[in-house]
Amino acid sequence: MKKKTLLLLAALIALVGAYFVFAYQWHGPDNEFHIADAKTVGKVEIELVKATISESKVTLERAGENEWKLNGKYDASLIQVNDFLKTLTDIRVKEPISNKAQATSLSLLKRNHTHVKIWDKEGKLLKDYLIGPANNQQTANIFKMEYSDKCYMVSKPALDGYVSIYYSTNESDWRDRGIWNLKGEDLKSVAATYANDTLSQSFALRLEAGKWRLGDGQFADSSRIANYLALFQGKINAETFADTQYPKMMDSLTKRVPDAQFTVETTAGARTSLLLFAREDSPANFFAFIEGKKDLLTVQHFVIDPFLKSKGFFAAGVPQP
Repeated sequence: MKKKTLLLLAALIALVGAYFVFAYQWHGPDNEFHIADAKTVGKVEIELVKATISESKVTLERAGENEWKLNGKYDASLIQVNDFLKTLTDIRVKEPISNKAQATSLSLLKRNHTHVKIWDKEGKLLKDYLIGPANNQQTANIFKMEYSDKCYMVSKPALDGYVSIYYSTNESDWRDRGIWNLKGEDLKSVAATYANDTLSQSFALRLEAGKWRLGDGQFADSSRIANYLALFQGKINAETFADTQYPKMMDSLTKRVPDAQFTVETTAGARTSLLLFAREDSPANFFAFIEGKKDLLTVQHFVIDPFLKSKGFFAAGVPQP
């Protein structure tokens, strides 16, 4: 009898163990919304739901150690992504929501929320939670784990404001507006070609054996070239993406000769060519796009004009032997 009881007990323990292994999913604490280590994050989905209907969604996916893709087709801004990843590690429960207010919070979340899913680099789901409205003081948001029925007020310590602003589902908030990220010492050639160039202002510079030459073989003035290369101080950004506001403009521009085409090539062989088109409706800006890409940009004159020199600028001094 004792032996039979022990066998039954062993079988019961095995059944309970099998339940936890195969049926029960452990989700962890329902009040730990933060990520312990941002370096482990491989993918994030952020979906905005209004009136129980999905309104917009973005997916951020790691494409390299310092490279992220947005919705599988755009380069994501590394600055924006890193700021967001820091938010994922910083957020903490500010205070629990009272039992009396739980039902109201759940009702608010069911109808309107931002649904956030976070996976690690191996595809394991790390977090799955909903974000609701802010409190009256605008210092925290309602958060709830997807699998839980308990809500919390979550904030970002030292942040003066609610955290939901970091979870944007607007593509333009995440896209990388960078045109190039270069220093003068990175460059091997620089060229600008201007339309209707009656004054021969177009130029082509190339580094050969440590000396910069113009396209006709003439040496560029050393002081002028030094001042020019000093303009390249890192990242240059477009002002905005204009695809949505001007949906047919890109097709039109590809059929036109650009007013200016500015091309840089690095010593590593990377080449970027920016095509610029004057705008009558906004004289302070160019329409532009990078050769080989289909993103319509607006580029401010004060950003790009310093790079658009004339050939005479480089040949103005005494040629160097």
